[in-house]
Amino acid sequence: MKYLKLTISTTHESADIVGLILIEEGSQGVSIVDPNDIKTVIENGGWDYIEPRLEDQAKKSGKKTEVFVSGVLHAGYDIAVLEGLLKELKERSEVNLGSLKIKKESLDSKDYENEWKKYYQIIEIGRLAIVPKWKDYEGELIPIKINPGKAFGTGDHETTAMCLELMQELKLKDKVIVDVGCGSGILGIAAAKLGAGVLHLIDIDPMAVDAANENISLNDLCHENHKILKLTAEVGATLGTFENLIQKTPVKNTVDMIFANLTADILIAHAQNFASVLKKNSKLIISGIINSRDSEVMKAFNNFKPVKKIKKGEWVAVLFERV
Repeated sequence: MKYLKLTISTTHESADIVGLILIEEGSQGVSIVDPNDIKTVIENGGWDYIEPRLEDQAKKSGKKTEVFVSGVLHAGYDIAVLEGLLKELKERSEVNLGSLKIKKESLDSKDYENEWKKYYQIIEIGRLAIVPKWKDYEGELIPIKINPGKAFGTGDHETTAMCLELMQELKLKDKVIVDVGCGSGILGIAAAKLGAGVLHLIDIDPMAVDAANENISLNDLCHENHKILKLTAEVGATLGTFENLIQKTPVKNTVDMIFANLTADILIAHAQNFASVLKKNSKLIISGIINSRDSEVMKAFNNFKPVKKIKKGEWVAVLFERV
């Protein structure tokens, strides 16, 4: 099996968003080589010993030091698509993104497909434990089995983790919930495990729909002992048809909550759609907002009252209530 390793040259402050683009394009994960991270650990006394070569490199590094973000895609991936996404990012970004040069490398290793598994560990977030499907979990938290790598959303990225944190502050029992841009399905599955009644998971990417349905099965959510009335993943033509996707479900005008871990532009575009679907006092969780666009996104959601906002790294997530 052949693969394509793509490495993008960027900056410390932009590494996360560049990594997210690679993941959304199909990379099963990303590797970030950032001398600034080593420098921070040294300054905080985080390691007892560090190799002298790395220490010298870190001490010389500044915020202008190149950061390299790598991901692995299938051999036939069209790099022009990635170049277009990076160009669009550069045009609308207010932060220094670096050169965004792409280096490509062909990989041919029968062992590669299993190599990435060692980087996925069990993640505990509040009452939940996100467990890769090949690992056993014997803890006391509520386990969510996930096959990572097939779609975005494994719990290890700040945007997903913040959504999982915020939903645990809500009363989910028997609620009707729509997850827009469900990716792996992790948010809907978590809500189901926490007692939600009707779940609709929506995504425009057929691979994400397949991944969500696989993860639903991994968690036995259709078992009669679970209080799940309807739990399906649906595919639509484009996120621009969000309203039509909701119209297709039998729950219009009865939605209690929407989860939307997307991007700032998509969230802004659908702020009014979310408002039209949600009834008064219902809840909305949005995430995937880069810090620099926080205020812009908040202005778009003028039909909602912010209940709680949290930040992790370069990202923001908000819990709203419909007014």
